[in-house]
Amino acid sequence: MENIPSNSRENKRSKGGQRILMDRRREREEDRQVTFSKRRSGLYKKISELSLVCAIDFIIMILSPSGKLHSFASPNMELIAMKLLNNKKLESNMETNSLMETSVRENLARLTSQLIEVKNLLDKEKEQIDKMVKARKTKSIIDTPVSDLNEGDAKMLED
Repeated sequence: MENIPSNSRENKRSKGGQRILMDRRREREEDRQVTFSKRRSGLYKKISELSLVCAIDFIIMILSPSGKLHSFASPNMELIAMKLLNNKKLESNMETNSLMETSVRENLARLTSQLIEVKNLLDKEKEQIDKMVKARKTKSIIDTPVSDLNEGDAKMLED
């Protein structure tokens, strides 16, 4: 009978609770998977503690070296997803409001410009009408005998 100690390294199939160093990338696929599994649970624990201490909600999603998606959320995924969706709707509404405000400002500037143009045209028309009225009055004064003119008409005729 051979004398083989039961705690021999040759009989062990796993690395057990060994500390995993962070100084280099794992070359073997199996080593990367083991490291990922150990670090993932520690990461979840730390984030859960941060959530409790700081009263924050979070979602973490990790793609493992094997391509499997792992996710963890606190307090729960649905609640956070609803908050995110509502926030996106709020942002979308804010963007829409901003676009509407810009459009309203542009329309207001355009309408103000048109109003100024119309006012200028109206002023020119009033001047034309005033000139025509004055010319008509002058013509009627010219056609009126001097003895029938009042003082204001005579002054206008003189000018």
